[in-house]
Amino acid sequence: MIHVQSDIGRKQDDADDSATGLGVPRWLSQVCTTVEEGGVFPVCDVTVKTSKPPIDIAAGIPDPTQLAYRQIRQAISQVLGDTSRAFPALSYGDPLGERSLREWVAGFRNVDVDSVIITNGAMEAIFLSAIATLDPGDTVIVEHRSFPQAVRIFSRLGMRLRSAPLTPRGVDIEALSRLLDSQHIDGNRIKAIYTIPNFQNPTGVSATADTKRKLLELAERHGIAVIADDPYHDLWFSQPPAEFPNEYRGTSGSPLLEIGSFSKWLGPGLRVGWLIADPAAVRKIAGYRLGVDGGPTTLTQYALSQVLQGSWGNQWLAAERRFYAEKAKVLLEALRCRLGEDIDALPPQGGYFLWARLPEWFNSSAVSARRALAIQGINPVWGNVFTPPSEIDVGQPDDDARHCMRLSFAHVSKNRLERVADRLHDALDDVRLSH
Repeated sequence: MIHVQSDIGRKQDDADDSATGLGVPRWLSQVCTTVEEGGVFPVCDVTVKTSKPPIDIAAGIPDPTQLAYRQIRQAISQVLGDTSRAFPALSYGDPLGERSLREWVAGFRNVDVDSVIITNGAMEAIFLSAIATLDPGDTVIVEHRSFPQAVRIFSRLGMRLRSAPLTPRGVDIEALSRLLDSQHIDGNRIKAIYTIPNFQNPTGVSATADTKRKLLELAERHGIAVIADDPYHDLWFSQPPAEFPNEYRGTSGSPLLEIGSFSKWLGPGLRVGWLIADPAAVRKIAGYRLGVDGGPTTLTQYALSQVLQGSWGNQWLAAERRFYAEKAKVLLEALRCRLGEDIDALPPQGGYFLWARLPEWFNSSAVSARRALAIQGINPVWGNVFTPPSEIDVGQPDDDARHCMRLSFAHVSKNRLERVADRLHDALDDVRLSH
């Protein structure tokens, strides 16, 4: 039996039960009572019998063959075997993060160390950025296709959402400008913009240097923050993405908060990311986080600092870029070969994902499409999972994401990626016959 992921969500009766608190303690807060349990993406109720072993193309997790198991194991052993580091590594640490790791991140990202705080993964950095820039009731602008977990963070903290369209050059600056100019019409102030600037999840779009500069100039003019969630920045394939202008990166008075992570190339289980911002803001954020998590994961930071000594980190990244670029190529070529005109997808330039458009008759609202995917044992994430729960505000073209999909090429082997193309072809054929 296999379940297929979809944006259909749970049955209405289940949602109503959750809202009324059925089966949970009466003292549970409204925030927790209304949280949907489960993974990152909602799971639909389509269940079928199939002989095909499942292939996971939904998860944004690394290929298991690419993680530095031996190096990290040795680093932990070295840290704990060093009397000068063993106790500090197992004790409470600096809320800013372990100094040597902050220095490595600062050198790696070409910023001053005082603008760097180490976080427990990029997700905590998003949370801390939201806390630092927004109060309950404030409005945050997100891209019309966006990362669902970030959207949930903003919503659960009591923030309102509005969306701005994406273009092939990044967020639509003209539409964003119109939205900011008209923000006081509804009596609610926009305080921040959340963007995924490079190898955008899910679309793969990377903002140009011009878009990045104009975005920050616009934010500065309106006195709002830009939260730039950039976990795939370093997994570029042919060339690195454009940086934000240097004068905005980790400098005093800058509206920019940049989020990075070791999760995508060294392992999400490490739970180590970083946030780069105005040094004064970084100190305030460090003070706040003490009341949230007591500080970052100290032992893991010491181990990473040990692993990253010298040129190892850059060499490892270079090898991973080549590896994931080849996997992206394998999946794209297989899809184009097997599906032909039934698929429209641009070559991924970095990151983990391929964004594909399929025929309009193959879409998430059709039980036949969801069932066909389940029979084939594949679970692409439907495009409208990434549509934030806000009205389309300005300039968004009529772009129904129900027949778009995000496919991850990161986790499964090249051979299985080729099988994904075969299975998706068969799923489309099944639906085509009944269409």
